[in-house]
Amino acid sequence: MTRIVIGDSSAVVRSIEKEVISNCRRLSFGGDAATEESFISKISSDADGFILDANLLKHYTLESTIKHCMKFKIPGIIFTSQETKCLTKPRGIDIIKKPAFSSLSSAQVTELSGKLEKIMDSLKQELLFNGHMQKVAAAAKDSASDTEPVIRNDYKAILVGVSTGGPATLMSLLKSLEGELKLPLLITQHIDSTYDRNLISWLNANVSMPVQLAENNQVPLAGSVYFAPSDVHLTLAKSDNGFKMVLNHDPEVNFLRPSVDKMLFSAAEVLGGKCITIILTGMGSDGAQGCLKIKELGGYTITQDEESCVVYGMPKAAYEAGASLEVLPLEQIGKRIKELCEKLK
Repeated sequence: MTRIVIGDSSAVVRSIEKEVISNCRRLSFGGDAATEESFISKISSDADGFILDANLLKHYTLESTIKHCMKFKIPGIIFTSQETKCLTKPRGIDIIKKPAFSSLSSAQVTELSGKLEKIMDSLKQELLFNGHMQKVAAAAKDSASDTEPVIRNDYKAILVGVSTGGPATLMSLLKSLEGELKLPLLITQHIDSTYDRNLISWLNANVSMPVQLAENNQVPLAGSVYFAPSDVHLTLAKSDNGFKMVLNHDPEVNFLRPSVDKMLFSAAEVLGGKCITIILTGMGSDGAQGCLKIKELGGYTITQDEESCVVYGMPKAAYEAGASLEVLPLEQIGKRIKELCEKLK
């Protein structure tokens, strides 16, 4: 959960904003402040994000308020009554015309909850992509290798990480894999809770491979596709039959649950390098470190190329971290997976 600190001089508005946050699944109330001093204090100690009335910082212009808030290095939404068309949008912060909170209906409060939650998710990704990715790349720089990839004959699973642009991309990938697939395919897709089952139904209606949401302690079958449910991490654990899928509500990783890195690091512990790992289109850098770990253990790692991505964020992060053995356009990834599976014992 992302703890949100509210800054507004009006007790009524703060109360309504608290109600808005309480309707969000991924946001929680982290405190409120009626003065500039209190707001800055709470931001320093209690916040993962903030919602601020620009007028609370009385000694700042809107532009200087934005610059000041960027120093917090957490995602934030600034409400203002001023014209914002000429402002350049800062990274990790959104500037929005302040709603008339006192006249909001219950339906409008619910609608605003969904809107602010989506904005906050997007802002977190902006900060993740622009800040954390470079750290991943720097830490992994010495691990990159120019040697020819080693193709194994003992792969146990195909692991896929994907986010923005995922549904259509996954449809294309799964269609290219139709036929006998010798391995189970596990997917972590960043997705809203209202859409995960709809995505499964849509894919099942359009591809011949069986597709389902993963279940706790389930042993995956070759030729089947398993998705992490929304707001649940999909991980791997050893079992009598080799390995099983374990679902949990551990804290978010990279601001995300489910997290691609969470899945890949658990796979690295259980299967070592016996994994084929693919990072597809998506915003942010989730999956880069886990993909690198699997590559270091001898797994085969593929990242989608920029041209075929909807958003070249996650694949770029993995590539720049030195985690990619091969960069391929989407239309060639399924073919490569089949080639790798042909060499299995």
